[in-house]
Amino acid sequence: MPLRCIDEVGESVHSFEIEHERWNALREENKRHQHLRLPCCGGGTVLKTSRLGTHFFAHHKNGECGGAPESLDHLQIKEIVAKEMRECGWHAETEVTGYCPNGEQWRTDVLASKANVKVAVEVQWSPESIDVILDRQSRYKRSGIRGLWLIKQPGFPISKDLPAACVYLPKDEKQYTVLIPYFANLKARDRQNASNWVKRTSVTAFIRAALEARLRWGVKAGQNATATVYAAQARCWRCKSETELVTRIDLDIESIPYSLSIYDFEHKPRLLYFLLPGDLKSAGVGVIKSRYSKTMGEAYVSNGCVSCDAIQGRFYDHEVAYDAKPLKETTFVLDNDWVATIDAACGDSYTWNIASGQTRLGEKTNTSNGD
Repeated sequence: MPLRCIDEVGESVHSFEIEHERWNALREENKRHQHLRLPCCGGGTVLKTSRLGTHFFAHHKNGECGGAPESLDHLQIKEIVAKEMRECGWHAETEVTGYCPNGEQWRTDVLASKANVKVAVEVQWSPESIDVILDRQSRYKRSGIRGLWLIKQPGFPISKDLPAACVYLPKDEKQYTVLIPYFANLKARDRQNASNWVKRTSVTAFIRAALEARLRWGVKAGQNATATVYAAQARCWRCKSETELVTRIDLDIESIPYSLSIYDFEHKPRLLYFLLPGDLKSAGVGVIKSRYSKTMGEAYVSNGCVSCDAIQGRFYDHEVAYDAKPLKETTFVLDNDWVATIDAACGDSYTWNIASGQTRLGEKTNTSNGD
């Protein structure tokens, strides 16, 4: 059910731009002259109105086009997206067809452009395989277009190559909701658990954030962060003394959680030392430094016994991890070394988040490949 058709002079006509009275008049005019054509196949069209009052175009006869029928939800979300893109100052059209440099065809729900930037928004309301979605995303990229996805079914990959969020209509509500997930393996029933989602917002707010370059992948230098160091008590295998082992460092970066271990600071130990108490011994913690492990056959950053400095290897960390308690909390601003460290440690579990700051519309957006 397209929202766009082509008139007799080749101009686009969008259904959501036409008031009710004018819509009825245009419908009667098209019955007489049949001057409106569909962009997907060039076939004739009829003007219809859904039970919810949404105007749309339909094929004049069944079987004229190979395009799959759209649900009313798909239609409404597509209209919301196109309207919001225009409100943001972008030129936006629905049901646009184009071609990759190698001749492969693509067709997107909404295509918006401003200056030399193009963004395609796909509303995937019906189930679709991830392979098909990724293939369509790659076609946009090869065409110099940034793809952005609103997918009804959760469980899609969370990756830099697929900027996507979950969209659905909660029961007994009238506004579609967009959810940005923490995890890639979520099921539909997981929608009700707030801890599964980085952000819960409206379609319009999500689209505006993307166009204002506030939809970000992972972390960026300049963001505020709070780090909490956790330690747990253990008994040294050599001298049998009690010692505290640093088991993990939890980061809260603008409400997005990440977790690191001391081993993630192998190449940037200064970052770890910055987070630790100034007087480790008074805190019951041994020196954390690179030590040689006979068991592992290599040296790595490790906890040491506060009494005898013997290496307390990874096995001991894991044994007491569940008993860990906060040792120190530090608030700071991420620099490039922090970004590189977090990226190396958490890159596979990064997710999208909506930053609070704003940039000028039309500037480079973080939608298809995160650059």
